[in-house]
Amino acid sequence: MSQSKSRLLEAKKKELELKKAKKKIEADLPHLYGHKLYKWQRQFIDSTNRMNLLTASNQSGKSSAGIRRCISNATDPVRWEMMWGKNVRPKMFWYFYPDQETLEKEWETKWSEWMPRGDMVDHEMYGWRIVKEKGVPKSLHFNSGVIVYFMYYSKKVSAVQAGSVHEIYADEEMPTAFWDELQMRLFATNGIFNSTFTPTLNQLFWKQAMTSKKVMPNALKLTVSMYDCLTYEDGTPSTHITREKIEMAISKCKNETEVRRRIFGEFVTEEGRTYYAFDYDRHMKPRYSIEGWHIYAALDYGSGGGVNHPAGIVFIAVRPDYKKGAVFKAWRGDDEQTTAGDVFNKYLELRDTMPVVLAAYDHSNKDLGLIAERAGVSLLKADKTRDTGTENVNTLFKYDMLDIFDDDPELLKLGGELSHIMNSKQNSASKDGDDLADANRYCNMLIPWDFEAIMEEFNKRQEELHPKIVKPKTEAELIADQIRERRGDFGKPEGEENSWEELNQEFEYWQGQYE
Repeated sequence: MSQSKSRLLEAKKKELELKKAKKKIEADLPHLYGHKLYKWQRQFIDSTNRMNLLTASNQSGKSSAGIRRCISNATDPVRWEMMWGKNVRPKMFWYFYPDQETLEKEWETKWSEWMPRGDMVDHEMYGWRIVKEKGVPKSLHFNSGVIVYFMYYSKKVSAVQAGSVHEIYADEEMPTAFWDELQMRLFATNGIFNSTFTPTLNQLFWKQAMTSKKVMPNALKLTVSMYDCLTYEDGTPSTHITREKIEMAISKCKNETEVRRRIFGEFVTEEGRTYYAFDYDRHMKPRYSIEGWHIYAALDYGSGGGVNHPAGIVFIAVRPDYKKGAVFKAWRGDDEQTTAGDVFNKYLELRDTMPVVLAAYDHSNKDLGLIAERAGVSLLKADKTRDTGTENVNTLFKYDMLDIFDDDPELLKLGGELSHIMNSKQNSASKDGDDLADANRYCNMLIPWDFEAIMEEFNKRQEELHPKIVKPKTEAELIADQIRERRGDFGKPEGEENSWEELNQEFEYWQGQYE
């Protein structure tokens, strides 16, 4: 064999060995090379935003996108710098599931599909081991030093009140009770929050997060439908989703609401909203001066504690002409067990030295009124007439008479409640999520709003913006138009009339057509 031929064969051999090694690496790192990505999956996986929200249709690959991102961020120092900055080494991630059963299923089906395998199980960065408790995954330890702890929404919020976390993943719709606590866990690390879900619970907070420009304005927000899964990022057809499969999935949905939710990944409200006139973007406003305005307040009693509904307190400032007001302070006792005395003391703390004109309380708790009376503080029994109070609040929002300041987390909670409360829940045993809304309703019923003047101004403005519709023509006028059209007479100078003889001739003609 010639020397040149020998060198050629050696080069070919090395080339094949490299290809084989590359193929082996790709096979052992499925989270990187295992399956093609959709364009939206790539966008989610590589996002450096501190908040990444993804609502998607069923069976679209949203959960896989979360898992592949988690493994990538746990094992790649290049991504560490991209996500958290130079010289930052993440230590702890939390991965939330609705319950233990869901976690077990996801570990066996999806995590096992994307985890490093073969030689990579012992790799210095990609290597890993799973720690289980009674056969259930508890934590995932990577050789890189990152530990992923598996958590459940079914546990109490108090179970997550420890630790500084670099990244949190929420699979399926997270109960909003966890939100505030989890943000505290991410604060010290400049951590990242990721959520992937199909919006089946229609929760107020997540709906506003996905649809409003004011809630989480800097978050990556992706709404993905099945139609976004027809091709991969390289333009090749999907091997999982086809138009035929989408049509079949649509046929199985019971109504249009389910189609929009499960096929298009959208938030959809089936029942009518109680506070239909409230618009989050329109009525949540930056704080402005309320100096010299009159102050009113209301208290909605609740014992809280995570089982019973929480207490709520609202303060409203009203302009002296009673044509404009603003909810400028509020408090909701989330996860706090409160007595009537606790709620009253919280009211005194919030009121401080403010000169409150009138304040009302939920008189279903007599102790609250008694405690206030003994303390020499005037509290009136709230007008709890639901229909009248609700319509009163809707009227205020309709005519832009009431704003809510958007610079306080407690006030954002009120905005959230007003956005999601449904008529169907108001008279049922499941009525909840309206604690601040009820206090707001009681407070507004105390205020002598000048509705008449503001409605006159509003209607005048509407007439200016939308000129009156031309009065419909009478039958005689329509016949006259038909006459002119038949004769091609559209250019008569103003003031020039048809002669009676001409009109009589035309009327005789049309009368003959009707006979």
